Amino acid sequence: MGIYAISHLDPTFNYNFLGVLAFNLIVLSVILYLAYPYMEKLLKDFKSNIHAIINYSTTAKGQIILFTISLSIRILLILSDIPVKLRWNTYDTWTYIDAGREYIRGLSSFNLTVFKVNIEHPSLAKLMIGAVTYIMFWMEPYYDYAALILMCFISALTCLVIFRIGLLQDRRIGFLAWLLMTLDPFSIRWTVAWLETPMILFISLSILTLLRKMRLRQIVLIGLFEGLAMSCKYTAIPILIILTVLLTRNIRETVVILFIAAILCISINPQLWSIDNIWFTIKYHITPGEEWTAMKWEGVVLAWYPGRFWLNPETTAWTFLYYFGLSQNLPNQPFISPLIAYIVTIYKTLSRRRISLSRHVVWFSSSILTLTLFIKHWPYYDAIFIPPVTLITSNIILQENEEMERIHKLLAIPYLIYMSLTPIATISTLTFPTLWLFILTIINNKQILPLEYIVSLILTITIFLYSTITSIIIIKKCRLW
Repeated sequence: MGIYAISHLDPTFNYNFLGVLAFNLIVLSVILYLAYPYMEKLLKDFKSNIHAIINYSTTAKGQIILFTISLSIRILLILSDIPVKLRWNTYDTWTYIDAGREYIRGLSSFNLTVFKVNIEHPSLAKLMIGAVTYIMFWMEPYYDYAALILMCFISALTCLVIFRIGLLQDRRIGFLAWLLMTLDPFSIRWTVAWLETPMILFISLSILTLLRKMRLRQIVLIGLFEGLAMSCKYTAIPILIILTVLLTRNIRETVVILFIAAILCISINPQLWSIDNIWFTIKYHITPGEEWTAMKWEGVVLAWYPGRFWLNPETTAWTFLYYFGLSQNLPNQPFISPLIAYIVTIYKTLSRRRISLSRHVVWFSSSILTLTLFIKHWPYYDAIFIPPVTLITSNIILQENEEMERIHKLLAIPYLIYMSLTPIATISTLTFPTLWLFILTIINNKQILPLEYIVSLILTITIFLYSTITSIIIIKKCRLW
């Protein structure tokens, strides 16, 4: 009602509209034709300017400017009312701010029992948050703003580290990876992930050191960075074990690095000084979550519980897709970097050109495979994918002939599945963010919603087959295997 196609309008207006449209297209074509020589010169100038900017970015002053840009964007967006307008006002739980402040108060009076607060997570990230809220005392009683500024600072620093990692391959890759990580809405959205953001910084620093020539100093530094990452969140432990084993390829170096990391992690986490505390932490992370959401359908409450779906044949495909890309169930947070990679990959696939994923697929796959081990999976967990995805996207755009080891090709499969699901995830987060959770609710309530159950099951299986077949086609056409 009230919406009409052009054929339903007055015929005279119809012809006038088409005539105006045709005239505008002709004028635009003439302008483009006349402007082409100037546009070609402008494009050349633009390319030369970009090269100059990229070259300048490798200098010390250039990198300070890159860091300042990343920091400014985050502070301006996170501390303004823009997140509220974008419905980004739901962040990670604020419990960690209070826990961090409690830790600092306890340390000041030599009371280590305070570390029993929020014992399920390690203490370093919370200590950093607590410390900055006291250091920036002038922000009282709005000390949460101090914590937000800390997250912006750490995230901007991570952007610079990613630039340095890309720089090990090529200046252009480093600059593009920095640009993607600085501007991607998903990256900005999850600047505020209290434990993940510091953990990602230390993982990135360990990767940067790992990819350089190994000396004793580098080995010690890697161990220290990995220990700090593990002390922010335990998710880093399996990720870094896989990364260290696959990227060092030297048993002695791997053992030394992980030993240093373990000693540091245990030393600065009082929670790990008791067997009971360790057991409580393990139990917390392997226990299925409580009721997450409930909806009403014709007066009947529909509920579902996260964490039990690998064991149910009806929800196995749903769970696989959820962990591999469709967990972005909050509004207006599209992950643009893998979407760009998807578009470029499809173009190169159709033109029979090779794509280069780089060894950063090891980083991505170790992260995504680790997250599938955990019962709980909240949207901000996916923030850990941002650094490797931006680096892989930069490689897909700019590289073509880089050879990959067989193990790296195998680990490229999880990334290709994730990338192939990006268009669906993007459409969902912009239009119907809770779509995937809604589908699960229907699947788990098939007695109440039999017809909707069949439709949801068919949709889930179709998306699963699409992601699998797309990945196989890309592997074959782009000669990845």
